[in-house]
Amino acid sequence: MSTVHPLATKGFPVFKPSMAKVSDFEGYMTRIECRGMHSGIVKIIPPKEWSDALSSVCPQLADVRIKSPIEQHFLGRSGLYRQQNIEKRKAISSREWAKLCAKDEFRARHRRGRLKAAGEHANRKLRRSKRGAGAENMEVEVEVEEVVVREEGEDEPSLVAEHNHSEVVPDADTPLPTPNVDPDADFDESEDSMPAPRNRRVQTRADCEAVLSKHAELDKAFLETFDAAGHWLPRNTSAVDYTPAFCATLEQRYWRNCGLGKPPWYGADTACSLFTEETTAWNVGGLPSTLSRLLPVSANGLPGINTPYLYFGMWHATFAWHVEDMDLFSINHIHFGAPKFWNTIPKARSAQLENTLRSFFPRDVAQCRQFL
Repeated sequence: MSTVHPLATKGFPVFKPSMAKVSDFEGYMTRIECRGMHSGIVKIIPPKEWSDALSSVCPQLADVRIKSPIEQHFLGRSGLYRQQNIEKRKAISSREWAKLCAKDEFRARHRRGRLKAAGEHANRKLRRSKRGAGAENMEVEVEVEEVVVREEGEDEPSLVAEHNHSEVVPDADTPLPTPNVDPDADFDESEDSMPAPRNRRVQTRADCEAVLSKHAELDKAFLETFDAAGHWLPRNTSAVDYTPAFCATLEQRYWRNCGLGKPPWYGADTACSLFTEETTAWNVGGLPSTLSRLLPVSANGLPGINTPYLYFGMWHATFAWHVEDMDLFSINHIHFGAPKFWNTIPKARSAQLENTLRSFFPRDVAQCRQFL
């Protein structure tokens, strides 16, 4: 058994295994399963030689497109919130996501200076007036199942449902839709909801290809200088600044400003992996499991079950309370960026939590007893 790390606080174990133990993924999982079943979650700090041997993520990021990112709205107060996810009809690159995260309204407090959270002061007066004008009409709920709101006529995201369709190849002079993002302008996260001006010139295929080429050049330049260790963090902040005390401050700020300011975005369920075949031990892109061995060779895997999903987060992006699919275990690896907060319930308390949430959401229970 690996030595329990001193950062193991609040009842969950943190392991720091050696490279020899990491080489056998299934064997190591079997050894620590009893600890995870008790606490609900474990944290594993991989050995330095494993981390140092990982390939650069930049070549893989060049091919990643975040399809249908979601805008997250939090409805409620006093620690009880319903999370509403609104899909955006966009496909954006990692460069565009980084540019979005760098906007002041989406940026968290940094370590060597105070950066006001979005809407921290601007919404206080509005918040008080709401309480006085009709706070009794506000829903106070906890999110137990994400609500996805699609605009009328909007297609299903391609990663969730596939549809057979005939491909239509336009002629060179056929007008094509204007690309979502102007490469020479700031990324506008609300542009898909803005009506196009009536006197706007219709772009041809050549115009569209020129803009896409410009996008590709900007993406390439971004990845050539991208430093995964520091560029994804808030300014004036490095990885060593995320001490337990600073993380506790961020957690307090999260709850204090939940539902205020600009709704965060979350790039969820992108079916790909940043791992390469050079990583033979603990490669999340192809972990050995009984389920994978039972599936036929012709199967392409079960998305998000035994094949990975990639997630792009930002400050205040949240994944609501949930139970993993079919009560299976899950594994998560943070490639780069700020630490991620996890809240978990020990197995012995799971029934108590579900009963509590049923009392908050009687209508959800009536519709589906497995609403978590």
